Amino acid sequence: MEATPQGYIEESLRLFEKFRRVLKPWGTVWWNVGDTYLAQDSTWGLRPKDLGMIPFRLALALHDAGWYVRNVLAWCKQNSMPTSVRDRLACAWEPVFLLAHPDSGGEYYFNLDKIRLPHKTEGSTDWKA
Repeated sequence: MEATPQGYIEESLRLFEKFRRVLKPWGTVWWNVGDTYLAQDSTWGLRPKDLGMIPFRLALALHDAGWYVRNVLAWCKQNSMPTSVRDRLACAWEPVFLLAHPDSGGEYYFNLDKIRLPHKTEGSTDWKA
């Protein structure tokens, strides 16, 4: 509930410093960040009704703080909240970032098999050329 987008990013950076202290060097953080439309913000020169791009500004700030930004995934909200605005589409997705510890040197624990979904095919599983 920070007063400005910059305040949110600064508070998030303070939180990530705590993560850095307690997370093992090979550890990762998955971070879901929603966005907002702004009235006006002189810090970044945003105009009324501009999308804040807060998730990506935060990812860049974390990168600058030494975190490895390894992935950005789209969390597609299949039953998103309807919107009453009539001059843009509803926001039906949010970014989820995979961040690796700054001390990892880019090497971290990641077990793809634990999150892998079985492949689904129609009919035969044999491929024909």
